[in-house]
Amino acid sequence: MLSLFKNDLKQLKNYVVIYMGCLLLNFIINVLSYHKDLPIFTFYFIVFVFSLILPIINLKYLFNTTRQTHFNSLPFSRIQSFLIHYLSGIVCLIIPAILYCFLSQGIILNNSIALILMIFMYYTLANLTAYLTTSFFMNVVLQVVIILAPLIFYYSLFAVYTTFIKGIISSGLSLEVISYLVPVIRLIIASTVGLEWNFCLIYLGYIIITLILGLYVCKYRNCSNNYYGFTNKGMAQIISIVIIISGSWMLTSVLGVASELIRTFIMVNIIATVIVTFIVQFIQYKKIGR
Repeated sequence: MLSLFKNDLKQLKNYVVIYMGCLLLNFIINVLSYHKDLPIFTFYFIVFVFSLILPIINLKYLFNTTRQTHFNSLPFSRIQSFLIHYLSGIVCLIIPAILYCFLSQGIILNNSIALILMIFMYYTLANLTAYLTTSFFMNVVLQVVIILAPLIFYYSLFAVYTTFIKGIISSGLSLEVISYLVPVIRLIIASTVGLEWNFCLIYLGYIIITLILGLYVCKYRNCSNNYYGFTNKGMAQIISIVIIISGSWMLTSVLGVASELIRTFIMVNIIATVIVTFIVQFIQYKKIGR
């Protein structure tokens, strides 16, 4: 197990160097900047991005059937392999972040709970999406869908409700709602204003659920299954539907439809759905992710 852990660290070293380089650049900006909050926001954003990237690199063998067969032949159970890969990536994320905090004279440590929660939440999510997909492309697509689709769904339903049922134009969503749907926004804001305990518990619940799902998917993953880039046929169908619905609603919003007439709204939404469905089907028939 130790040899596999060391192999992971060796595999990630180049990306950790890039990660530390980004943090060092941000530290220099922090020293030179007159705006004390901006470097903190960029620090959280850098950590967020690499929390999603490192699992893809660490688990890239999942996207190659030959390499996955080789890894499965090693004298480790799938759960042991999952835990080793998980721990190696977490170490590479947290240690540079802690060093940055100390170099910044502990400024960011004032709200370190938000930082730790963000790392574990999105790193765990990226592990889950890696085990659910069979290609780098579909892994990125699934990450984007999971992160953004809840916000698009809620905002679209909220806008339809307020416009056509209550008869008023929607003015946007509250920070509290966004905090539930897209936690990273609330966690970045928490770097300066703190994080309430109820959100800490909710986000901890997100992490535990995602980790349990990741362990389950890892244990029963079949590398021979490939449904348009997903390891599960039902998951592939659900994600396709989610992409079509969220994509069409987002396209409708981009077109800026004035929503006094529900008939106009429905017609434009149908057109947007047809366009997005065509794009999704085109990608699938081109066998991207196979």
